[in-house]
Amino acid sequence: MHATKVQPFYLAVAFSGTVLLGPATAKAQCSASDQAIPATVPWDPSSPFRRLILIESQDCLGGSRDVGTLAVDVRKALNVPPDNAAFFKPAAESALVLIDIHLNTPIGSTSADVLRDVRRQVGQTRVLLGSDVSPALPTAWELDAGRIFAVTRPLQGYVDAACAAESAECTTAFETTKEVLRVARLTRSALLKYELPALKSLLAENLKREKSWDDYFERARSQYFWELALNSLLMRETRPEITPGVRGGFRAVPTSQILFLHPHVAMEYASEEAEGNKINPTVLMDVIGYNRWSWKADGSMGFAFGASFIISAADHVTTDDIALGFMVHVNHSMSAGLVFGSDKPTIVMSADAAKLWAKASEAAKTKIMAGK
Repeated sequence: MHATKVQPFYLAVAFSGTVLLGPATAKAQCSASDQAIPATVPWDPSSPFRRLILIESQDCLGGSRDVGTLAVDVRKALNVPPDNAAFFKPAAESALVLIDIHLNTPIGSTSADVLRDVRRQVGQTRVLLGSDVSPALPTAWELDAGRIFAVTRPLQGYVDAACAAESAECTTAFETTKEVLRVARLTRSALLKYELPALKSLLAENLKREKSWDDYFERARSQYFWELALNSLLMRETRPEITPGVRGGFRAVPTSQILFLHPHVAMEYASEEAEGNKINPTVLMDVIGYNRWSWKADGSMGFAFGASFIISAADHVTTDDIALGFMVHVNHSMSAGLVFGSDKPTIVMSADAAKLWAKASEAAKTKIMAGK
């Protein structure tokens, strides 16, 4: 290799040409930049891998700007309209066949271990795809911190070691790694196509569950910290077990809550009190109660109904100041009931004003959802 000194003028012309001529010129430059190791004076052993990262980040290796035969053929195989989800898996399988055939033909002049590793991983992915067993996630084929998770050997270490000096070994490692990055990107594209329906469904389900949890904390009847703790304790464990004794994800959103020692304010109508004293504010406490609701198809909270055993405390002239009774709760916001402090029951009504101050913290919400 011979070092060449690039003048700033030519760099400026090249840059301005890219800006002015647009994508077509950029694609041609992408193809040209995919040819050789950059020459540096003095030699920089890290420059080949930096060039590989640059080429990959510009979608030149398996990306949308790769004009190589394999990349073009794989893109054609994966070009399935979004509404034809039934053809996503066959398209992914066809793409992997093309990649597998490419890997089993001579590539350059190398039979490096890293390339054999990629062949093995792609073959295993094809087998799993054909057996309806989910293969590795697409992210396993992403370049991250100098390596690809699905490939055993770190790519940066492989290239840097081979390029300690300008040599044929460095060129071989550079060309091999270009193919590895190209194949990894195309394999990831195939797996994304295969898993797209499942990923969309999972995303929709997660958004729906997130909405339900938001409604549980914001729209259900207010809960003081002791009620949050009690209801969290009573929630069913629905998280999947990832490994023995370890569960992941969030619990299923509850459909009910216990009301326990829950104070709130209300208005009462006591017919046996003297005129001018019949309507009074009162303090109520739900000694014990139960509230239940349904969930709509979009994850929002449906109709809710509950009931509780209550104690009322108010300043009376004729009737008892302390009285027992019951109350029903409709859609979390309106409540009505009767208390019995005299021969005739007293009517009590309230709104859930405690929502203004009895709110769960973000940390408490996370712990409850995660079952911690």
